Amino acid sequence: MLGLPPSVRIYFAADLVDMRKGIDGLRVLVESTLKKDAYGGHLFVFVGKSKDKVKILFWDRNGFVLYLKRLERGRFQLPVVDERTKHVAMEPAQLAMLLDGVDLNARRLARWNGTCSATPGRRRCSADGGATAGRWSRSASSLRSCRPSMARSRILSRPPSVSIH
Repeated sequence: MLGLPPSVRIYFAADLVDMRKGIDGLRVLVESTLKKDAYGGHLFVFVGKSKDKVKILFWDRNGFVLYLKRLERGRFQLPVVDERTKHVAMEPAQLAMLLDGVDLNARRLARWNGTCSATPGRRRCSADGGATAGRWSRSASSLRSCRPSMARSRILSRPPSVSIH
């Protein structure tokens, strides 16, 4: 996680950039395309056309700092942005995930709510965040993931099987 003060904003440039640009070329892009002040201390994130390089430009008290990250394999998973948008504000956690290779467009799982409803013979569980909502299960294993105490009581309450030889 990046330790940035809350006053620092992170701007992600939506258009892919020629990575041959240096500090001055990226500063011009910040001022002309993004319409932001490059000397404000905010972070400006640029991705190369091949999507395997990211440059981060920011002003640090007495000069510009330019970070470059190049992937040896693969490509950065960029957030989906509207074509008319020139830049997107990001959170520090999102930037850290982008730099670590996490897909920012992936669907997040629903929060576990721990509620289950059971009827005799049929069990419906939403403990997995709704992934199996609407599906009925008779297996003890699905019941175990939902309510361990009910699964044990059901298994223990079965009469012992008798085998005749």
